[in-house]
Amino acid sequence: MSKEIDDLKKSAGDYKTWALQARKKYIDLRLNNETEIRAFYIRLVKDISNELKKGGTSKIRKAQLLVLIEMLKKQQNKLEGQLTAIFKEYIKANAEAATEYAKSIDIKAIKEAGIAKVSTSKVKTLYFNVNQRAIETCWARANEGLYLSDRIWTKSKRYRENMTEIIQDAVAEGQDCVKTSRMLDKYVKTGRKTLAKQYPNMMKRMGNRVPEDLCYESLRLARTEMTAAYGEATIQSAMVSPSCSGVKFILSGSHPRLDICDHICGVDDYGLGIGVYPIDKAPAYPFHPNCLCITLTVNENPSDFVDRLKRWDRNPGSEPGLEDWYQNVYKKSSMYIKNNGNKVKPDKDSDIKTVEDAKKALTNEIGFTEVEDSFMENVDPKLIINNTRQLEKLESKYGVIHDSVNTTICSSSRGGNAIAYVANEATNPTRQNLSLCPDDYSNFNKLIKYEKTATEKGYFMPRALTNEELSISTVTHEYGHMLQNKLIEDEMRAKGWIPDKPMQFINTKRKTSKAVLKWYTDIEMKVKKRCYDEIIDIAKKNNPKFDFNSNISRYGKESYGEFFAEVFMNAELSKPNELGLAMRKWLKSFKGMRNKTIAKDKGAIRGALTGKNDPDNKLREKHAEQYYKSVRNRDKNLEVETISKNTGISAKSIGKVYNHVFINKYDLYGGYRNFDADYDMSQSWQRLREGKNIQEHDIIMLKHERLEYELMNRYNKNYKEAHKLAESKYNYSKALIKYLKKNNLD
Repeated sequence: MSKEIDDLKKSAGDYKTWALQARKKYIDLRLNNETEIRAFYIRLVKDISNELKKGGTSKIRKAQLLVLIEMLKKQQNKLEGQLTAIFKEYIKANAEAATEYAKSIDIKAIKEAGIAKVSTSKVKTLYFNVNQRAIETCWARANEGLYLSDRIWTKSKRYRENMTEIIQDAVAEGQDCVKTSRMLDKYVKTGRKTLAKQYPNMMKRMGNRVPEDLCYESLRLARTEMTAAYGEATIQSAMVSPSCSGVKFILSGSHPRLDICDHICGVDDYGLGIGVYPIDKAPAYPFHPNCLCITLTVNENPSDFVDRLKRWDRNPGSEPGLEDWYQNVYKKSSMYIKNNGNKVKPDKDSDIKTVEDAKKALTNEIGFTEVEDSFMENVDPKLIINNTRQLEKLESKYGVIHDSVNTTICSSSRGGNAIAYVANEATNPTRQNLSLCPDDYSNFNKLIKYEKTATEKGYFMPRALTNEELSISTVTHEYGHMLQNKLIEDEMRAKGWIPDKPMQFINTKRKTSKAVLKWYTDIEMKVKKRCYDEIIDIAKKNNPKFDFNSNISRYGKESYGEFFAEVFMNAELSKPNELGLAMRKWLKSFKGMRNKTIAKDKGAIRGALTGKNDPDNKLREKHAEQYYKSVRNRDKNLEVETISKNTGISAKSIGKVYNHVFINKYDLYGGYRNFDADYDMSQSWQRLREGKNIQEHDIIMLKHERLEYELMNRYNKNYKEAHKLAESKYNYSKALIKYLKKNNLD
């Protein structure tokens, strides 16, 4: 511990007192937070224990078991609420502890320089806003499709499941109530090892069905999120501090072995010093769960900063950096507005305040080709605004409307019970029209009443029964259809379909419309069934006891397409059930895979094949798929040893890259699968294998994929996180673009 503190003092220099105070505050908060969480678990188990003791030395009877199960259900909700409250308190406290360092530096310097036009109270407000942004980021950040609130719910549910497992096993063994009560008290305080000694038969039978420590998962989540809040606030404060030039990471002395922290904290990639990163290049922090590495802003020497402030005060043009801070950060620090006495960040959607704003946003921001008059005339103004805001939010995440063709929005009836629908062409799935039917959407209160009743009766998936959420649920459902239509088009493209000839696979020799369109409808059904299977598989992996019927609405049972749209709606709103959480994870891999494809396309060297002689990329895709297949069919050991010899990189590292790129499967867009074959990487691999004309970006590719492999397989990072971290160190696309420009291949 002393070495890391010495490093902290050295890094902070004249600011070491504040740096040590911030570190002490962080450690104290961590200890207090863990104490509170464990104490609450102990209280919950004590309540169960006291209920058991009522049965004395008799065996646990069925009636008593049912009472305990009901108690555990209530305790799950109670635990979720208490964990949420604890997380809110300590995320806020950690953010404040982190920003206090840079805030103290700036305020002291401004006072010493005597800068009248910069108010210290406004600087405090500036850092208050930083805290708010950091807090919001923590709650809004998704990990494998799950927001922090979802992960808290999961930990609460796991508590109920583990306790139920132990009690049911005690019933099966014929254990008496008092003995079971004592066992639970010891388990929550001392863990499974104690139980294994005192109850060997029971613990042997239960195996790994109960965790070593009942509280561990919640404690681990708390450590990770509190550290994330501290790190996020540090980076946010660096962004607004006029004295800050970077972010420093110091290796914790508690690391038992070499890991990712040693790499991140031990390099000087930007010439700023060991472990120092430009603010916009700072890696995601914490680097792994339970990480104790130190982070702090890198600030200018106090006397130099004061002198610079004085020069700027006399002549703003002499210090353009400070003048830019004053105009674009300090003066705009009122970006948070008051709401019921609290300062909150205004929602981006607040720009859409009138139907005129909505109409402009539907075309300019969201991407509709046309907003038909019927939409503006038939839909209630409040519903126009609410639904436009939701469409803007969804489109910013998925971009489906921008990827579609001549997409329009209107308000026309379809007949039957439809309150909204998406119409598209079988031969061109993304030529789409979204319609909100006038019978329901012409009156705000009428729609809300219908949506609420249908939800309460189980016809629609769960959502918050608030006017706001009820008013946007159906349009969210319909956007799910639009997204799936894009997936159908992607599959059609892979089979040779092109937009210029959408009807090329119509079978004119057939008589019935079903037979004529069979090629298209077969692909549609294949995609919808695949989506269904993948989402169900994720739900079952999340919970082996997953029950389909209790998680799907009646409407969602009507077809694979309605299943997808209903679950998408549930995932995008605030009350996701097990299917909604599975969909969130599925959507995470969907977006990550699209990002990977886009990122690699941006830096693609096409060699003999270019955009000019292969405009639709079909030849390059075919070549890459064939080459990847040939690599997989080769002698792996020979392949690895040859590239190792050609590059000087160890065979062990090359072997990991080989597995990562060609063999391993991950949760990606389209499910659990290999990475798509990439033409650029196939060209790099070929040069590395042949040992001829090896380029700088070929070596960078090996290092990038090697690091990405470790991050995903050793540290359980998802693809997006791993790729971002690997790219910050080894940017393959950037090196590729440089080579393209140098050789006039771009």
